[in-house]
Amino acid sequence: MISSEQVSSLFPFSVQVDSGGSIERLGRTLERRLPACVGRRLEDIFDIRRWTDTPRQESLEEWIDRPVLMRVKSEADPLVLMGAFSEVEEG
Repeated sequence: MISSEQVSSLFPFSVQVDSGGSIERLGRTLERRLPACVGRRLEDIFDIRRWTDTPRQESLEEWIDRPVLMRVKSEADPLVLMGAFSEVEEG
């Protein structure tokens, strides 16, 4: 089993979100690029796209293991991430 701390170290562009939709931890590179984002809501920082709709927090579970694009909403940082949501157990 991999811990959330190891995820941050191994995946520098990872985003870990709690069950309420708040960012719990960022990978080491994202943490440098997006300071002060931990504790903020995911949708306040990222525009998330898969289909034609932006998901609501309650629908994020439906997106597990499906490809998504996440664009940073800040005009100062044109970063776009491609990946998938996965559940990670704390440990």
